[in-house]
Amino acid sequence: MSSTFVAYLTVGNYLLLTLLWSAIVVLYLRSRRLARSVDPLVATLAAVLALDATKSAIESAYFGVVWASEYEIALTALGAILARPEMLIAPKILNLVTAVTVLAVIVRRWIPRELRERRERAESDARLRRELEASLADVRAAEERWDLAIRANQDGIWDWDLTTNRVWISPRLEEQLGYAHGELAPRFGPEIWKDLVHEEDAEQLGAAREAFVRGTTRDFDVEVRLRCKAGDHRTFRARAAAQRAPSGEALRVVGSLSDVTEQRRVEASLARRRSIERLGLVASGVAHDVNNLLAVVRANVELARTTTSSDSRVAAALADIDDAVTRGATLTSRLLASTGRGRFAVTEVDVGALAQEMTRLLAGSAPRAVRIETAISRPVPTVEADAAQVQQVVMNLVTNAIEAVDPEHGKVRVSVRAEAVREPVPAAVADEAALPPGRYVVLEVDDDGVGMSDAVRAQMFEPFFTTKPEGRGLGLAAMLSTLRAHRAGLRLRSAPGQGTTFTVLFPASERASQEARPPRDIRARRSRCALIVDDDESVRTAVSRMTELLGLEPRVVGSGAAALDVLDEHGELAVVLLDLRMPGGFDGHDVLLRIRERRPELRVVMMSGFHKFVPMSDARTTALQKPFSMEQLRDALARVGVEVGPFEAANEAPRGA
Repeated sequence: MSSTFVAYLTVGNYLLLTLLWSAIVVLYLRSRRLARSVDPLVATLAAVLALDATKSAIESAYFGVVWASEYEIALTALGAILARPEMLIAPKILNLVTAVTVLAVIVRRWIPRELRERRERAESDARLRRELEASLADVRAAEERWDLAIRANQDGIWDWDLTTNRVWISPRLEEQLGYAHGELAPRFGPEIWKDLVHEEDAEQLGAAREAFVRGTTRDFDVEVRLRCKAGDHRTFRARAAAQRAPSGEALRVVGSLSDVTEQRRVEASLARRRSIERLGLVASGVAHDVNNLLAVVRANVELARTTTSSDSRVAAALADIDDAVTRGATLTSRLLASTGRGRFAVTEVDVGALAQEMTRLLAGSAPRAVRIETAISRPVPTVEADAAQVQQVVMNLVTNAIEAVDPEHGKVRVSVRAEAVREPVPAAVADEAALPPGRYVVLEVDDDGVGMSDAVRAQMFEPFFTTKPEGRGLGLAAMLSTLRAHRAGLRLRSAPGQGTTFTVLFPASERASQEARPPRDIRARRSRCALIVDDDESVRTAVSRMTELLGLEPRVVGSGAAALDVLDEHGELAVVLLDLRMPGGFDGHDVLLRIRERRPELRVVMMSGFHKFVPMSDARTTALQKPFSMEQLRDALARVGVEVGPFEAANEAPRGA
């Protein structure tokens, strides 16, 4: 390679470097504003590069001129000057100046800006971190609040994603169905849901669900029975809301389950009680009017017996009429007992003796192979009750037990005992308040018959429900009303194939039966006037005739207000025969209260065809149920200490003569 080529190559190299570095400087000058607006850091780095490029361009031009002069290519005089030793320090100074300038740019512009940007980024990161932590705290609080809300809520929650067909359920829903937490949730899905639904509700629920998912209906609120882990079914109210696509079809459904089993049971019980109450209102009104008519018939039969001849045919006819009155009174009594309005004549009742006698009578009609046993403990305290209604309770229980057992080898056991109960006594039905602990007389009827299913037990006290082919289903309904009226408790044990045990608990009486009798020294002897108070004129007439035959002087009024006026005017009265149910603002109870305020010593006989309970608060008050005979009226007057003349019905004849 010739020296000329090397010379030109060297000078050309410096010239090219000069051009390149100069081009970089020009590019920087043209784009510095854009670089500053886009990124200050890039603009600073570009300025440093431009300074270095300027220094490099000057150095390249400097050494290019020196070498061009050295090789005698061009600029010989300028090159000779620049080649002097003292001039060679210029590039060194230029490098130093450039380095200092670059350092100044970096220190003054890049480092502060970088530090400021770093600080701003750190502050921004810290702010973002705080915001993120606050957001996470809010999310955690929302999750905790949601979790507490789910736990506190008595409803079970479920979430069904229709796009993935996945279902989530809350722990409360598992608890409602009798499962432990996590026992049902992992495998819960639409198929499991279908298995839980009662077969009778599946079609209705499926139709409601399909309509809701399609968007045909916007509300989902249905009641459904679901099978619990134990195998029983409970009633739930299912409600839901949906997230929908623009077409209206549901994409996600969130709902709740409310257990309404107890609520529906109470509502059904209340409806049954209201039905019985309505029936009772009608029955009591009919019975009152019928008993008033029967009272007139019986009173006139008694009068006819005292005035007719000794013709046996007339006496037999009167006896038949009296029997018909008795049967009619029995029918009204049973009707009222079935509606809870049958308690009237309260006395001291020996439940043991009554049960033993009734069992002996019913055993005669039982199949020969059925064994009926009695176990009556002694002594057993008496109870304050209506003997006829307690007798009806025993008859219903024993009759049902006999019909439930196998006629070939069945067994019925009737027992009566006293029991000191230390725990609250269950009421006759589950939705009523329990009775307080205390001393009770326990009547128990046990059989080894077919027993009762849960469905039968749920309906056995309904007035018109029966499992008997003859359709006789009023007995237990009447018994329930009797137990309610006497504030008696009831325990029941029964299962299909395991027999049935009814345990009735009557509160033991706190007073001896003798206390119901008045002392002999308080009998009324001075006055013979009897005030008869009844709103029915025919009853007033009939009762006044009966009192005349008993040696009393009747005075009749038709209202409670008129009776109070007579009390104020007439100082001497032997007794008041007072109807219990009267219109006009004062019924028998109101008049009795005012009598006790004004004349506490006055004897009162409460008469009623409306078998309502009359409290025997003292020995001067007793009760008499319509229709009543002359003998029953005489006994009632004697109970309150009113002496009457002897009465013997004329022309008595054997029944059916």
